[in-house]
Amino acid sequence: MPYRFEYPYKGANRLLERLDLNIQQTVGSHLETMDLPLGKILYEAGDTIEFVYFPHNAVLSLLAVLSDGSTVEMATIGREGMVGLVEALGDGVSQGRCIIQVGGKVSRMRTEQLRQQIESNAPVRKIIFCYLHFLFNQILQIGVCSAAHSVESRCCRMILTMRDHIDRDELPLTHEFLAQMLGAHRPAISMVARRLQGAGLIKQGRGTITVTDSAHLEELACECHNIIRSNFERLLPYTND
Repeated sequence: MPYRFEYPYKGANRLLERLDLNIQQTVGSHLETMDLPLGKILYEAGDTIEFVYFPHNAVLSLLAVLSDGSTVEMATIGREGMVGLVEALGDGVSQGRCIIQVGGKVSRMRTEQLRQQIESNAPVRKIIFCYLHFLFNQILQIGVCSAAHSVESRCCRMILTMRDHIDRDELPLTHEFLAQMLGAHRPAISMVARRLQGAGLIKQGRGTITVTDSAHLEELACECHNIIRSNFERLLPYTND
């Protein structure tokens, strides 16, 4: 059941908390907050998008779905961003699948309200366009990553990215999810995971992967993890008190 989330949004969504408090109040009047469960599909390719979503502690995965049913990662979005922006600014039709990878809270706004805020509110417009720039860069970088880097380095990147999103070492990651996101065969992911665990970098549990040596995991990950993270901080520096 959706409910109102009391501003300020500090510690909730990093886009919303970058707005001044008076702007947060204006934007907040158009937001409702809800809890989304793990595994829920928000929309499929071809669906018309009615809402944009601002994750708090949830993590949402955007997947391209190929004709044979296989999937490839486009982006993974947590509290640093929002989902549905590209569709809201275009014709409203999704080009991929959005699935909840980590259940939790999100705030949502109707797409027409977002467009009105962008048109009438300069601070909102600036943040939205900076985030759109970041999102484009992220999707481009992941495309390069998929073509140029090994399954192992990409798997390490995905583990570190999920750790960034939820700020803890125990991650709700399965081999199946990693295979779907990376466009790899599950046995290849299992082999990588066993190798990482044998090296003492991760510990595998039932439906979880726990990071035990993040420094060495960073060394094995491709440069895309740091490039994407640095792009966010450059385009959307945190300036509010």
